[in-house]
Amino acid sequence: MERSPFPFESSSDFNCLYFAGDPVPETGIYEICHQHESKGTAVFLRFDYFPPCSCCGSDVRYRLVQAAPHLMEDPDFRT
Repeated sequence: MERSPFPFESSSDFNCLYFAGDPVPETGIYEICHQHESKGTAVFLRFDYFPPCSCCGSDVRYRLVQAAPHLMEDPDFRT
């Protein structure tokens, strides 16, 4: 699927590399980059998929802010 470039306003927005439908590469806190509203953050788990936005659909993009491994990904807590 070919993706059209997202018309970002600031240079920091170019770091929002993940698209709706992409697999989440690692568990952590991601910045949500929209055209229609201010940025927010959310936690996504590795192997899930980034969701589309209810307003802008697949035009939303995501950027990893802080890796935060899930407890079950920590070898000390595996059974």
